[in-house]
Amino acid sequence: MTANYTVEYGPQAICCDRNNDIYVANYESASLSKISGGVVTNIAVTAFPTEFCVDKNNALWVLHIDYETYATKVSKVVNGVTTKVISTGFADGSSGICCDDNNVIWVGDPQGCTITKIVNDSISATITLTADLIGINGDATGMQAAILFEGGAAQPPPIVLINQAMAGGM
Repeated sequence: MTANYTVEYGPQAICCDRNNDIYVANYESASLSKISGGVVTNIAVTAFPTEFCVDKNNALWVLHIDYETYATKVSKVVNGVTTKVISTGFADGSSGICCDDNNVIWVGDPQGCTITKIVNDSISATITLTADLIGINGDATGMQAAILFEGGAAQPPPIVLINQAMAGGM
């Protein structure tokens, strides 16, 4: 069975929430599209969404670029409404966002070689890495985050896993 849905212009990323609703980041139109029960609902945001993840409470965390300043921001969207915007503490061009099983949000910064930890809607730590960061992603269970580093010319990129035990200690 196939279905076709029309979303806004410029789909950039896609993810599912805990209710199996589908979200699409529409970079060119600075909006999100939610597909639920065959119905498409558009959610306006104030910047260009590039990536996102869903936390344990079904809140959508959006990594986006402010279209006026080009600064990276992270927004929390609950039931189609932006409830929190964190606009400081990220380098321009941050890439990768995920949520672990402790409801900790992780954001990668490949240019600054750091990852930022968000707990209870606020930045709680910035961790400096010793290799060039490529991206960050979570697994389907939310039990661990994978951090990918740039490898040398003849070697694959090393991957570091942050599991629940490590995440609680950072």
